[in-house]
Amino acid sequence: MPLRFILTLLCSGLPASAAQLWLPPYVQDVSRTRAVVQWVTLAGGGLGEVRLLPDGPTALSTVETVLPAVSHLSVPIYVHRAELRNLTPGRSYRYEVRLDGAPLVSGRDLTFQTPGDGPVRFLVLGDSGDGGLPQRDLAARLLGESAHFLLHVGDIAYWQGNFRQFAEVFFFIYPELLGKMAFFPVPGNHDYEFQDALAYRTLFTVPAGSVDSEGRGRYYSFDWGPVHFTVIDSNHSLTAALDGSGAMLRWLEQDLAATRQPWRVAAIHHAPFPTSNAKLHDPICALVAQHITPILERHGVQLLLAGHEHIYQRTKARLAGQFRSGSAGTVYITTGGGGSQLYPPGPAPFVALNAEGSHYLRIEADPRQLTVEAVDANGNLKDSTILSSAPILLESNPLHAASFSRDVAAGGLISLLGWNLSTWEATGSSPTLPTQLGGASVTLAGRPLGLLYASRNQLNLLLPQDALSPSSLTLKTGSGDVSLPLSPKPAAPGLFAFPSGSRLLPAALHADGTLVNEAHPASPGEWISLFGTGMGRVNPTTAYGLPAPANPLALLESPPLVQVGGLTASLQFAGLAPGLWGVNQINFQVPPLQGWVKLSITTSGLTSNILDLPVR
Repeated sequence: MPLRFILTLLCSGLPASAAQLWLPPYVQDVSRTRAVVQWVTLAGGGLGEVRLLPDGPTALSTVETVLPAVSHLSVPIYVHRAELRNLTPGRSYRYEVRLDGAPLVSGRDLTFQTPGDGPVRFLVLGDSGDGGLPQRDLAARLLGESAHFLLHVGDIAYWQGNFRQFAEVFFFIYPELLGKMAFFPVPGNHDYEFQDALAYRTLFTVPAGSVDSEGRGRYYSFDWGPVHFTVIDSNHSLTAALDGSGAMLRWLEQDLAATRQPWRVAAIHHAPFPTSNAKLHDPICALVAQHITPILERHGVQLLLAGHEHIYQRTKARLAGQFRSGSAGTVYITTGGGGSQLYPPGPAPFVALNAEGSHYLRIEADPRQLTVEAVDANGNLKDSTILSSAPILLESNPLHAASFSRDVAAGGLISLLGWNLSTWEATGSSPTLPTQLGGASVTLAGRPLGLLYASRNQLNLLLPQDALSPSSLTLKTGSGDVSLPLSPKPAAPGLFAFPSGSRLLPAALHADGTLVNEAHPASPGEWISLFGTGMGRVNPTTAYGLPAPANPLALLESPPLVQVGGLTASLQFAGLAPGLWGVNQINFQVPPLQGWVKLSITTSGLTSNILDLPVR
């Protein structure tokens, strides 16, 4: 149907006697075994069906009627959704759409692919929707791309995000592109202008997953190949979460904690680190930086894709709130040059590269690396960068697991900190420590080591009692390996601690097993148990990887000196804590003191970290 006829029909409200196509078929909510095909008709809804070609099964469509009072169009529209099930992962499909028995689209193939186990190639576009020449030029360039799907980071329909604008500046601009690959949207602020994103939420079907009814259609996640994609709503869902009425931030934590994919890519509309004068002081961008980025960085998201700012910008990697010169951390890419008015980017020390002008992204990921290319309407590269999912260790490694000092001891627990250290979070269990945890393994001069804890940013492991020579520690994951030198000392005492306000308190227990803290302080003359690691050799020795025995107790060959408020405490026991791995336990009597007192231990001429002990 010619565009001018459709527009005339919408403006005049002319009657139509039979269902007629308004928005061409497009593929939504694709997973390994299912996909949803949608299209929109005018006048009567008709009987719709999708058939896989050449001789596949047929799926009938459901129809949602949207009346003019809701859509603000002149006639009703009918949103068809047909769900295809029992698909094969990693396969390309051709399909046709029929309405009342007649083909709805002719002259071109309609295709989509399901996610498989291989690499993924996808396109990213942002802030496209004003229908101008730059948008159309990019649309022509995008049509020549081969990809699994298109991801749009928001502001799909300027300026109010209503039904008519979604038709004119999205569906009518990209009909052929939407017919050859799946589409995943991110809601932008302009997409929210019309009745709480009603047009956006009606026209697009996104994965539901574990999202609650209020958030459904606004934020979601999905897997494709080696990548876990998390789409975040920086509009209604963010403000609702911050005022306590929405669940998106809790969902985000849970979603990222649950994935085991080597790549974690997030998408949002509002860029957290704008530099242009147009968006530099945007309050929503500031909220994203304050509340979203810590969650992403905590859970090892390697890449965030955003729009809102009409520029191209790639930051340096950011980890724990700090931009760094190395490759460890989250890279934030703003891709808001999809065709609307453009902004000049501004300078900032955290920017690795920025540029103005229309563009889109071409991204490809396999388990080991992810390549991002920014492409302009002429096919020229504005930027190209490669991210690696191989493990990255911070320069300070290895660290004492209790004090986080650089001194580590044979037979003690150590920590490795960094990026991509494991695929998922896991904890070691008895009776023998595992040598592989969360998809990670560590060897010392080729000898497998026992792991107590694994996450994407930290590993805790046990050194053998006889590891007294300088050697090489090697971490291996499914995405690569990394080595570092290790020089254990015979002893390097350190105490486990926990924060309480501005103080660090020792991990200590009363005789009844309750924690010593400000609410339950130690008493003068009381015997309490203190815990640390790295305090030296024990006798008898224990088999590596097994928990310390209760009978006989493994005693420290050189009991430490316990200093409490400048006084030396009496010892009852100093050795390995029964049932644990590499943890030292010291039972000592609290001297006759009151208030906050300093606590430390000394062994082999080395003093531990100094902590605050409450005594009352």
